Amino acid sequence: MKLDLDELERLAKAATPGPWDPGPWDAPMAGGRGQRQLVLTTAPVPHAEYGQTRELIASFSVVYVGTPPDARGRAAEDSIVQGEANAAFAAAANPAVVLALIDELRVAWDVRDKANKAVRILKLRKLRKGDK
Repeated sequence: MKLDLDELERLAKAATPGPWDPGPWDAPMAGGRGQRQLVLTTAPVPHAEYGQTRELIASFSVVYVGTPPDARGRAAEDSIVQGEANAAFAAAANPAVVLALIDELRVAWDVRDKANKAVRILKLRKLRKGDK
């Protein structure tokens, strides 16, 4: 897999800034016959009229409560646990975190490239001296 850091950086900068919060909302979906959703939001921010507010980032539809297992054989309870794990991961991988990881990776790649260049130079010097 090839990482396109420039595109990932562009997407992270265009997204709603973090931090993101995976809960604690677990709300029934309108007309969902027991379907539940987990809502991923920004962290609460002060609001003059409402006290605090959040911006919706995404919602995860996780289960039809009381239905048979899904196509992969997961029970409703397993879907809830998986949905919670997905929301927690998405919150942890918010744009600020992705941008920091990109910066760290670029530094690491630069160090690797410089080390590889130094090794090549040392090998060439040894070859010129006749050492093997």
